[in-house]
Amino acid sequence: MTSPLIYRRAETQAECKFGVAFMNARTGEVCLGEFEDDRNLSRLRTLLSHFPPTQMLIERGNLPSDLLNMLSTTTSGVPIESLKPGTEFLSSADLLVELETSCYFDALKPGISQEQLPETWSSKLNWPIAVVQLIDRKDPSARIIDPDHQLAGDCFGALIHYLRYCLIDRDILTLGLISEYQPLDCIQQAVSNKHFYERQKHMVLDSVTMTNLDILKNVATGTVEGSLIEQLDNCSTPFGRRLLRKWVSAPLCHPHAIKERQEAVTGLIEWGLHSSFCADLKTTLKSLPDLERLITKVHLMGTSGATEDQPESRAILFEEIIYSKRKITDFVATIKGFNVAFSFMKELRMQPIKSSLLRNLCTLASDEESSSMFPDLQEELRYFDRAFDHESAKKQGRIVPERGVDKDFDLACGQLEQVESEIDEHLLECGKEIGCRLSYWGTGRNRLQIEVPDHKLKCVPRDWQMSSQKKGFKRYRTKETTVLLARLMQAEERKDYALCHIMRRIFAKFSTHFHKFHAAVKCIAQLDCLVSLADYSCKIENAGACMPHVLSLDPTVIFHLYSFIMIHSL
Repeated sequence: MTSPLIYRRAETQAECKFGVAFMNARTGEVCLGEFEDDRNLSRLRTLLSHFPPTQMLIERGNLPSDLLNMLSTTTSGVPIESLKPGTEFLSSADLLVELETSCYFDALKPGISQEQLPETWSSKLNWPIAVVQLIDRKDPSARIIDPDHQLAGDCFGALIHYLRYCLIDRDILTLGLISEYQPLDCIQQAVSNKHFYERQKHMVLDSVTMTNLDILKNVATGTVEGSLIEQLDNCSTPFGRRLLRKWVSAPLCHPHAIKERQEAVTGLIEWGLHSSFCADLKTTLKSLPDLERLITKVHLMGTSGATEDQPESRAILFEEIIYSKRKITDFVATIKGFNVAFSFMKELRMQPIKSSLLRNLCTLASDEESSSMFPDLQEELRYFDRAFDHESAKKQGRIVPERGVDKDFDLACGQLEQVESEIDEHLLECGKEIGCRLSYWGTGRNRLQIEVPDHKLKCVPRDWQMSSQKKGFKRYRTKETTVLLARLMQAEERKDYALCHIMRRIFAKFSTHFHKFHAAVKCIAQLDCLVSLADYSCKIENAGACMPHVLSLDPTVIFHLYSFIMIHSL
């Protein structure tokens, strides 16, 4: 679900200014931005066409009727909810206080160096860069939003309020997948090719172009049938399909990046898409679940109930076994999917790869090549493979960890084994004292009753208390068994408590490596998109298609293409 938030400031006759914050609930990605727009709202329309919303939040009483009409028309059928200013639509002044007190980013790895921040901002090292950029650099206390990011801060505050209302604020924000949104046409007048291409890496397809060219959907039918994305989309994975939509909505304009992608597609074609290796590649990609969505889901399961203020920590589920089986099944599918992908990437590295992009996608980031992209997941995957019996956990709906996986569980098991050992030793001592072999009887709170045969009753010590009897036997309790029973029950409770939370702790352990798994998903998605483009290239090769050679742009010139008739030939 993508949920843009729109806010409008006082406008002139020609221009207005917007702040936006939108998120994808499937992947947990959040974007923050602020931009000026023209009287036709071109940038806002482009944003809505590139990121079609399923729900919109606006500040009550701050949007004129013409803008509301445009939103209703452009996003037909999308619910629009108005939030109260100051309370529901949090102000930027309250935003930073809220972020500090809620500690959403404490567990994240530092995303910015100390040298890039003022000395008094040391507590912000773990914060996402996009959030740090909202703060006014002139404020040593880091409690004031930069005036140029005031509207973006307001929208982020509203988003946090709504996520908290939905009880998922901690689940989403602790991922740290927060980035800055800038309209694609925000070009700074560059003085050289390098500066221009660093700033403008993608072409700008505004909402009118997206509509006229049927990029993502056919305007006539409202479906993808007959659209450009339908022709190009031969992806095998859901997350690859999502990335391809981004590629099509914002095509590359950097000549070097275009050439890299062309070489990668050419390399796949030269291998032969119908060869055994490429066939195995497609089969492997098709076998993968939606890893991008699953890693977010596992993260949410790892953070849910982690603190007492979360409802799940206090909830009593009547079908807990069913829910647990689903969670474990998703987690096992995630680990299995990454194992398959990691193994195949290892095989891909053994192939004669000419394309630098393909080589970087499959080369481990731990290798010497600085441009390598695929993270080394070997240790993490080995840990989760050996952490517990996957098949048994899926059947039972509970995770019983192996030794060395969880300290609390190991400690509880050690204490329980110690008590059980003392119980067995006490029974042996009692047997020696009475002169026969004895046994315990009972369940639950009635456990540890010592059964003594009738012909040995004369040997029973006087301080033993008879608790029950059956034909031929009488049962006794001793002072030691009473103490041992209390210790046994206490040790069992500790083990059950540790076992009750072990699933969440293992999911939380996975979440500590979230960004490595997320980077792996990005590499797999790019590979999937390249295979899809290679498939399409093979289809149109016989129709006279050719590969264009893109020249570098003169840094002093910015080109604009105008046409009265713009269509693609698909």
